[in-house]
Amino acid sequence: MELHQLAIDHLVPTSEANRIGLGPYELAQLRKSGRIWGPIRGWYAVWSPEDPIPPWGG
Repeated sequence: MELHQLAIDHLVPTSEANRIGLGPYELAQLRKSGRIWGPIRGWYAVWSPEDPIPPWGG
């Protein structure tokens, strides 16, 4: 399962990411690559690879 598949309105809590095996290191790598964004502690904004731009990109 991909992280963007768990998203509701493009948001996923850290607990759900951890549940599918994404720990702090993996989440940090995704943030570095621009695939996710941390708008608030404990939550990540995510976007599908099929979307041309992330939802936070305008």
